Amino acid sequence: MSSRVALFWPGDARAKPNELALPNVEEATVQLERAFARLGRTTYRVPGFLTKPHEAIERLGPIDDPLVGVCVHWLYGPHTTEGVVGKDNPLLLASNFSGQWPGLVGLLNTGACLESLGRRFSRVWTDRGTFTDDEAFMARLDDWCRTGRIAYAEDDIAYHAPVSPDAAARARRVAKSFRDRRALMLMLGDTSMGMINGYFGPRLLGRYGFAEHKIDQAWIIDRGRRIEKKRIDDALRLIWDADISVASRVFPVSMRYPDHFPHSPPLVLPRGETERWSSHQYGAGGELCLEFGSDNWHPDITGADMILSAHRLLQGENPVTGARAAVASRHKTTVGQDLRGTRRRLMATPATIVETATETDDRLLTVHECAGRLRKSTKWVYRRTRTLPFAICLGPRSWVFSQKGLEKWLAKQRA
Repeated sequence: MSSRVALFWPGDARAKPNELALPNVEEATVQLERAFARLGRTTYRVPGFLTKPHEAIERLGPIDDPLVGVCVHWLYGPHTTEGVVGKDNPLLLASNFSGQWPGLVGLLNTGACLESLGRRFSRVWTDRGTFTDDEAFMARLDDWCRTGRIAYAEDDIAYHAPVSPDAAARARRVAKSFRDRRALMLMLGDTSMGMINGYFGPRLLGRYGFAEHKIDQAWIIDRGRRIEKKRIDDALRLIWDADISVASRVFPVSMRYPDHFPHSPPLVLPRGETERWSSHQYGAGGELCLEFGSDNWHPDITGADMILSAHRLLQGENPVTGARAAVASRHKTTVGQDLRGTRRRLMATPATIVETATETDDRLLTVHECAGRLRKSTKWVYRRTRTLPFAICLGPRSWVFSQKGLEKWLAKQRA
């Protein structure tokens, strides 16, 4: 192999990522130059980032010396492949695995692109700030300088795995269904971001029962202008379906997540049903009014909690087949709401409540203090604020807890 090695910078198609990566690629190149010098090799640089396929053709094509691509950020595969395909000079992709920049990811993508084109190459990387301090890296670099190749063990790669008879039969049925009726795939910008390894094409897809309809990504913008906003919103909405079994009946429900989840609650409503299931429901086929809603919602509450709440509601109202029962509503009026139509009323402000508690030798606990004494999480406490008798609501999502009331409640629980 030639003692002269050419170092080049494969780049992004956009100017800004290359500009931000410049200090990093410069440092990595200096480290590689020192590493090659220690191995007795002379290096020279191909000027500038390669930001277009034609730049790879013009700058890498005339070079017959061994080539090293310095990969420190995301880079487009064609910015390397177009300059090296059809040639057989040794090619190495080298990266400094920083954990901050996606250089190793760019290296792997470019490697996959080269593999898809049948161009031989090698890979090497290090996470050391000083490359020459990494003995394994230097040993592999020395192998490449002597042989033009770096070989890695493939013991952990398996091309076949045990498959059960049932799984094999299922796979054959799926494959037959594709052969009987071809699946049409919509391919949007198959070489997006320089990932030409992701393009299969009809020559390959046709063998396995797939057809391809190729459309440029710009089509989305043009088509999107002619589609109703509601249709787009419905398509993007996250919905989770569940079946709730109560007595001998199954209630099919859908849980619809809002755009602002987890800061607002999901909706649970009948799936494909137009009848009214519950007295706690907003009309026939409408949303179920559950234990958690916008008035007492907390981000720690999960979708699973909502489904469990729906189960409790439907089970409570349908204890046995053919029977109906009442379930209490979470909506309770406050003293202030009850008194708003009277001539005289006393307004209990948070300060008044605190002062009253002080005078009665009681202490108001925060949710963290309450959770600590109960040996529960704050999430557990928030979910039960409507049922804990010692919980005091000061306002929206603002709760304190009576210490005396908590102690009485704990004593009752232990009894």
